[in-house]
Amino acid sequence: MLSKNTTEFLEGGGVSNPIDTHNPHNPPESWIADGDTARNGAYYSNVAIGHYGPGAIDAYISEDAQGAGGAENSVVGHRRYIFHSRLQEVATGDVRPTNGNYFPANALYVFGDWLTPSSSPEFVCWPNSGFIPEDITPRLWSLSYPGADFSGATIDMQVVGGEAIATNITSQNALYYADNTIVWKATDASAIPSAEHADVTIQVTVSNVIINDSANSYNYSVTIINPNRLTDSPNLTGNTSPPQTGANYILHKIEHAEEYEFEVSGIAPITWIEGAEDSTSDFVIDGTSSNYNFRATYRWNSYDQSTFWNSGAKAFHLAFPNNSLPLSRETFTINRTIIPKAGGSMSFSIRRGYMSADSKLEVEYSDNGGGSWTSLAVYAGKSDGTPDNGFTTKNVNLASVGNQILIRFLLHQPTPTGVYDIVNYSGYPVGVYIDDIQFTDCEWLQSLSLTSLANNSDFATLDHVTGGGPLEIGSNYILKVRPRIGNVWMPFGQSLEVIPTESIDVENYQQWALTYYPLIGAFNDDFDKDGLPNGIEHILNLNPMNGADAEAALSPTINNGQLQISHPVIGANQIEAEYSFTLEIGSWEKIPVTISEDGIATASVDLSSANDKCFIRWAASEL
Repeated sequence: MLSKNTTEFLEGGGVSNPIDTHNPHNPPESWIADGDTARNGAYYSNVAIGHYGPGAIDAYISEDAQGAGGAENSVVGHRRYIFHSRLQEVATGDVRPTNGNYFPANALYVFGDWLTPSSSPEFVCWPNSGFIPEDITPRLWSLSYPGADFSGATIDMQVVGGEAIATNITSQNALYYADNTIVWKATDASAIPSAEHADVTIQVTVSNVIINDSANSYNYSVTIINPNRLTDSPNLTGNTSPPQTGANYILHKIEHAEEYEFEVSGIAPITWIEGAEDSTSDFVIDGTSSNYNFRATYRWNSYDQSTFWNSGAKAFHLAFPNNSLPLSRETFTINRTIIPKAGGSMSFSIRRGYMSADSKLEVEYSDNGGGSWTSLAVYAGKSDGTPDNGFTTKNVNLASVGNQILIRFLLHQPTPTGVYDIVNYSGYPVGVYIDDIQFTDCEWLQSLSLTSLANNSDFATLDHVTGGGPLEIGSNYILKVRPRIGNVWMPFGQSLEVIPTESIDVENYQQWALTYYPLIGAFNDDFDKDGLPNGIEHILNLNPMNGADAEAALSPTINNGQLQISHPVIGANQIEAEYSFTLEIGSWEKIPVTISEDGIATASVDLSSANDKCFIRWAASEL
């Protein structure tokens, strides 16, 4: 609940703290807008310096970030007040980044009127039982219960289907921060596997928790997920030898997709070099932090070879933005799909700046559009962490990595031991610089068009528009689609390669259906439930997915005592007609069908022998 009284401090100095090193919970009287309300707010709030908005809330809960308790706040006090079982009144306010007079800051008021203690409290854990994205999984795990005695509690963590995880308890008797809580972490952070390729489930048991003089255990499981990895793929299926006029392709839809993007590409030789220059910036996905230049022109005048680019005017730069846990994973991706041929390889130039020996630059590839990544090569910092004297060329073999791949460069430190970072080594060349990325014996997918598809689309269409011009007979076209979910573009699904031909046999039902209506099923099925089987709609040149177009084909007329039906047809040798006076099984009789020069089929029944009723229908057989 957000009340007027608890928000008054936001209008004062509680969120107007200037750059200062004093304790923000008990600021000096010299701070601007100081007063009882502001001071009360500062004292009774979670306060973060350097964070604001949702980022501050994330920092309080993770307890890993400097400015919200320091790097690794072992008692997780901020988290405990947010998850406090008696929390009732909350207020929040921010100082946003300014011209340098103020740090960004947040105050989250958590000491208002509290709820009456529950008669049946529950355990509260973080990470929570259930699913949690990998990028917000904290280093410090915690379990809380009002009034519990955790002083003799023990922790067991086990990767389901894997190894036990050794743990260190960082706090189990700090009693003055909301509910009583035990806090622990994995002794080796790398013992918790990455969820990059598959979900990771951790089984947790906290034993010997004393509640009302009785020992209790609490068991739960946490599944760490990669929210950018789809468990289903938005694939396309259809005719891989479409006519030059084009074809429709079934879109395998993804649950919760908001829209789709359909890309048509051609296979082209690689004639380009990716060197971080402005002209090719659209072909690179920047996955770096915002406090340094990703495409850098860096000159270090203190060093003999001062330019940290190899050619042109820029190089790619990967660096740790700060030394806060969890350490950032800095990436950039070449946004071009590479097709290695026999003997294919990649080369690039690299120059390390200040980079600790435990920091790693990994070159990775993805064969599923960026859904998961596999390491190709790893380059660590020097043993003494000092910069290279210049650039060196590295070569990576691509012969066995798959048919269509993306390439990513990743800077990370698997086991946190401290890093050279942008904040603490401002002005120095930290991290790694990469230039002149080029490929040998490889081709790439050159995009011809991108088309937006509604989330309820059944098909993606290849034609002269989406193909970037008239389709070329015998040329290879690569079709793929990706969904947007939660306003995030997910990776492309598996691609479909098609080669146009001059035409198809339109009188052949299978070729016609595969090319234009690949969803409808067999000849005798009735996909649109309009009373006309798919095969008859094919011969009558109707749309088997539109139930409204059957009426014209089934509307008879009476001419000179004859009951007639007529309609344009394709495949004249397939169309038949039948009549019945009773609709009884076995009562249908065949009648002749005539085809005019302009392709109009007509069937007629003499009504002179009809007994008040006569029925007529189309029939067909599949070639």
